[in-house]
Amino acid sequence: MNNNNPQASKLDEEIEKKMFPNDREAKTWKLLLDTAHVVMKAREKELQKYNISAIKSVVLVLVHSSNNTLTPSQLARWTHRDPHTASELLARMEKEGLITKVQDLPRKNQIRVSLTPKGLNAYHKTIKRESIHDIISVLTAEEMRQIRSQLTRIRDRALQRLK
Repeated sequence: MNNNNPQASKLDEEIEKKMFPNDREAKTWKLLLDTAHVVMKAREKELQKYNISAIKSVVLVLVHSSNNTLTPSQLARWTHRDPHTASELLARMEKEGLITKVQDLPRKNQIRVSLTPKGLNAYHKTIKRESIHDIISVLTAEEMRQIRSQLTRIRDRALQRLK
């Protein structure tokens, strides 16, 4: 919705009423999508100065958190991406010099992902998350706990539907 223009905001409300008459689940779903989208846009805008996308930032954090032992299948699972999508992302990041893929010595068919010095530098820049902290800070600690609980329930139900 457009909060800067009262006329546009009124039109948005009218459209929403027609889109979702008496459908509170769909209205909630749209709000969830809208919120995720604009928060992601704010995060992408913040990361532009480092020439890193939000998903690449997530990969950097996951690789660093795993002590450079993350596998492509773990990445796919953690990010809820298809394995081929995760592999393509890793290939792009390797081409950019952010990560390397190393064959696991005990399990020759297993690939491990590690950060390069350039990737580690990018990691340190992107973990500041100022936009996220600023946006989420409108909530109290209790509200954050509640929303995490509620979103976890929604995510888990969606994951059940994908089985």
